[in-house]
Amino acid sequence: MRKLLGTALIGVVLAMSTSPAAAFRNDGGSSSVAYNYILYADAEKTVWIGMLSDTCGANGGVINPYLPTPYFDREPAFLCTSGGPYLPPEW
Repeated sequence: MRKLLGTALIGVVLAMSTSPAAAFRNDGGSSSVAYNYILYADAEKTVWIGMLSDTCGANGGVINPYLPTPYFDREPAFLCTSGGPYLPPEW
């Protein structure tokens, strides 16, 4: 089981590192809040995989990363605006 999990994690890392541009999709600008994601390999969130973050597009829309697992936590990081990323003072 450990060997299978290790092989799967290596595959995820290689997939994310070989083509970073293909790992992102644009949400169409429907949301302006960008998030940081903490990724886990299991539902109990005991096996940490890594971290990813949203980025801002040229039009102020949020570009979401491809999340290779359904198990993650997310937290607001910043706002995307037409002028670029913005961190509100109350955050």
